[in-house]
Amino acid sequence: MKNVIPFQPSKSLLDEYAEAISGKADKTVEDYIRAVRQLTEWIARRPGSAGVFRPEQFTKTAMEMYLREMEDQGYSVRYRNKVISAASSFANWLIEDKGQLQRNPTKGVAIPPEPLMAPRELTEDQRYVLRNLVERHADLRGQAIFALGYWAGLRVSDVSWQLMEDTHIGPKIGWIRTGHKGRKYREIDVVNEVEVPWQHILKMDGNIHQAHMYLPLSVLTG
Repeated sequence: MKNVIPFQPSKSLLDEYAEAISGKADKTVEDYIRAVRQLTEWIARRPGSAGVFRPEQFTKTAMEMYLREMEDQGYSVRYRNKVISAASSFANWLIEDKGQLQRNPTKGVAIPPEPLMAPRELTEDQRYVLRNLVERHADLRGQAIFALGYWAGLRVSDVSWQLMEDTHIGPKIGWIRTGHKGRKYREIDVVNEVEVPWQHILKMDGNIHQAHMYLPLSVLTG
């Protein structure tokens, strides 16, 4: 029995790939192996795979549909880009070391960056800082502009195109007609925090009563 060669089970592709990238940082190896394992298991579950991953099934279509499914499940752009990096490394190894793939299926696959979304509502700390800055450093014109945005809810474009004929602020009335953007006009009853600075502005500028004078040009420029 001394001449019997013990049976050595063949290594899986994933085990071989892990050895091939063992020179990378431990965290990178761990992340790549996890990403590739999940990808190959997903491909093995696709129709026609019979539960087994085969390199020829690792196509650009498979990569794109896998990433789309990840997006639907809520995975971030950052994580999906990491998956692409791991899949690209695995594909290059299949091409160069194993000769089991003709082209890299991740080539040309890109994920658009997430749009930077403005927060819909300020936090209490943000409100505190913003109001303090305006109170301490803004002149009367600055306070009036701030009031339109903060207390009346006007957008920057609304303020820039606000007409005097649509601005009705006095001792007993306070409402404005706004909505230049998209011509979606609306009327807003303004609160005291808007009325007070604008009453002072109206008293200061003798040209303000010209009906077709834009507020920023007639009031906000010195």
